Amino acid sequence: MQTTMDLSGLWEVRLGDGAPATVHLPGTLEENGLGEPETPALESRLTRRFRWEGEAVFSREVTLPDHPGRRLILEAERARQLRLTVDGQPVPTLQGTLSTPYLFELTRWAGRRVRLCLLSDNRYPGWPREEIVHASAATDETQTNWNGLLGRLCVHSVADFWVRSVRVYPHGRTLDAAVDLAVPRQALDAVGDGELVLEGPALARPFCLLRRDWQPESLRQGLCTLWCRDLPVAPEAPLWEEACGALTQITASLVLDGRTVSRARADFGLRTFGADGGRLTLNGRVFLLRGEANCCVFPETGHPPMTTGAWREVLGRYRAYGVNCLRFHSWCPPEAAFAAADELGMLLQPELSDWNCTNALETPHSAAYYEAELRQILFCYANHPSFVMLTLGNELCTGEEGHRRMAELVRLARQLDPTRRYAGSSNGQYGEQGYDGVSDFYTAAAYGDRMLRATSSPMIGHLNRCRPGTRQNYREAAAQTGGVPVFGFEVGQYESWPDFDQIDRFRGITIPENLRAIRRRAEQTGAAAYWQAGVQASGELALRCYREEVEAVLRTPGMSGLSLLGLQDFPGQGTALVGMMDAHLTPKPADFARPERFAAFFAPVVLLACFDRYTYEAGEWFTADLRVANYGRQTLAGPLCWRIAEGRTILGQGTLDAPAGWPAGGLREAGRIRWQMPGDARPHALTLELSAGDLNSRYPLWSYPCAKAAPAVLRRLTEADLRRIEAGASALIDLPADGTECPASVRCQFSTDFWSVGTFPEQEGTMGLLIRAEHPALKDYPTGTASNWQWWTQSHGRAFRLPRTIEPVVRVLDSVTRLDNLGLLWEARLGKGRLLVSGMDLAGHLEFPECRYLLECLAAYLDGPAAPMAAVTPEELRRLIRVSPR
Repeated sequence: MQTTMDLSGLWEVRLGDGAPATVHLPGTLEENGLGEPETPALESRLTRRFRWEGEAVFSREVTLPDHPGRRLILEAERARQLRLTVDGQPVPTLQGTLSTPYLFELTRWAGRRVRLCLLSDNRYPGWPREEIVHASAATDETQTNWNGLLGRLCVHSVADFWVRSVRVYPHGRTLDAAVDLAVPRQALDAVGDGELVLEGPALARPFCLLRRDWQPESLRQGLCTLWCRDLPVAPEAPLWEEACGALTQITASLVLDGRTVSRARADFGLRTFGADGGRLTLNGRVFLLRGEANCCVFPETGHPPMTTGAWREVLGRYRAYGVNCLRFHSWCPPEAAFAAADELGMLLQPELSDWNCTNALETPHSAAYYEAELRQILFCYANHPSFVMLTLGNELCTGEEGHRRMAELVRLARQLDPTRRYAGSSNGQYGEQGYDGVSDFYTAAAYGDRMLRATSSPMIGHLNRCRPGTRQNYREAAAQTGGVPVFGFEVGQYESWPDFDQIDRFRGITIPENLRAIRRRAEQTGAAAYWQAGVQASGELALRCYREEVEAVLRTPGMSGLSLLGLQDFPGQGTALVGMMDAHLTPKPADFARPERFAAFFAPVVLLACFDRYTYEAGEWFTADLRVANYGRQTLAGPLCWRIAEGRTILGQGTLDAPAGWPAGGLREAGRIRWQMPGDARPHALTLELSAGDLNSRYPLWSYPCAKAAPAVLRRLTEADLRRIEAGASALIDLPADGTECPASVRCQFSTDFWSVGTFPEQEGTMGLLIRAEHPALKDYPTGTASNWQWWTQSHGRAFRLPRTIEPVVRVLDSVTRLDNLGLLWEARLGKGRLLVSGMDLAGHLEFPECRYLLECLAAYLDGPAAPMAAVTPEELRRLIRVSPR
């Protein structure tokens, strides 16, 4: 009943006053090799091979079909600001935004050979340009501000009385159906005999709306809607669920004078998305939002894929890491993304194309555009059960008028489609003002001064400010909204060093000059010699930090989940290498990036141990409260088994029984365990292992021997000390962490860099430790090669900027913007003597067994044979350490 004329293929394009060229559509100018080279190449983000900002005129002569009694509608599925002329005559736009297809009516030219001119302008005249090009919808930091036409490009031949769409709104075991007719209201009123028939497997029985009962509602010019309300759902119709994309159908037929003139089918899912007791619910059950922010990073094309198959692959990559909800950061994906998510049971949270941190929605043209975009998103993607939430943009900040308009748009969205949840912004006002009183949920980095994630710049949050354990949570912050669901915003942002093998995979429209610059810097500074080890060590630490972020939310009964940033590297904003996957959505070729490692804690059901600290002294009692975060769909059967092991040797074990199991829908108490640490005189690296069914969790623990007499250590260096060392003495130097004694040093923190030093230059940007675990100084100190929790206190010391000739015993990996040779613990010869230098302030933290015992190990090493080491001159040493006269 609807035929289509495909317009894909070769078109002529003219850029400004330039000569015409030939392009293939759908596609962008860059994909066709057109535009101006972006020079010079950039080191802060990917460089575009070509760019064009301005109007591009795509033209082509076509012969339009001549079907009497039918209408012709041109569709361009995805474009920038778009206009159409036919033989030079402007054609009104029926529909179209950055986020939804453009439609134009060509009926008056049916049967004629005409020249179509599609005028695409990525300067966005009359639209809120600055907000758009800052957003992921058009920023050169990720998607690029491309110019062109993407997706479907065709002319539809439809009936005069055209059932354009059927929108279905389920609520429990009934549903409402909105049948949209592309018919002027007056023409519909003139119909004599007619009926609208709805049927399909979703309905308990067919429904017929007779002509006398029609009460059309005008949507806009040339489009009206017939509503069929409270239709019973078939008892056997399946529910659409997380990870289970069960779809069903309804067909609407318009019958006039006994003849079916138009028909449309709606594929949709039966689901409810709401809230209960301050928690988000899906089909009435409390679940945990395991989200991820997608910033439209597709470096080969500079734009999102437009096919369902490609989106299945994209969503599958995320799902492998445990994601069940994809947030589209300040952009809305095309139809294909929703269709793929529907099939896979993935939840989606699109946003309007707005990122305005000053005066969001305060100007009339901004308010008008974003209202139109909101209306069209809700209209075009109404049938997709995966579409569960929407916000008006990212980190919107504004004044009184802007807030008033934001509230109006949230209310409008709720009125147009009550089956979804809406909020004025993601991280609105950066969380400083808290809940706005209107939104259906609250997602932010904080609530006022209460954090909702473990780290933010400049390294605030419990992960870097509080001694590590597993009891931190966000109860106080989550309780502030008064029962509105809360989930964390852009949680994580822990960088790791990049793998350079990915550089050769950039073969499309972007050039990875930013990654090449890092590689050159690594070669120039000598970091290339230990690069692969640094990739793995920084990645292991990033993974460890991401786990703490996730489990802190799991430990908070009042939170609905979290949204990460992110699992994919972000190749802009100074180059934020925060992902387990690179910019191509390919898992990084390192053990830390294996999807199953991340999904082990980013899952519907997770076994948790809550304890005060990771490090203990011999003979101390270890106490942990065991819990089950069960956000699956069924009760978890017991028992919960625990054991404490050293390698393969089991030192303690037990079970916690739960005859009724641990029900789904929340954080469940399993019981408390107590176990005494070994009382012998050696250190122990232990693992607490939890298991229930096929689930398991592991936590590291450390036990250290009881304190001995504190070893002799220099806390400052004097001229006399210098002479004594040069003459042949050995010295253990452990300097305070305030930096007063080591001017050529860098302040460190436990976690890796937050997002990027390019975006947040106030941070030092260190990237964790690379430890020579085999070094004799550490032979009795249990450690791996990467930072772990027993290094937390030491990691807050000072790292020395060392000459390249010195290989640190404990290296601090530097920001990729510098790649200095940083040492937290290092040794060198000075004259006939030797020195072992620590910036960890161990002597200032003797109350912590891991610091005290490490100091003992270093002193013992200094009393024994020396390992090979480099030499320093007195002058070099003076540049590293302040030498006092006496």
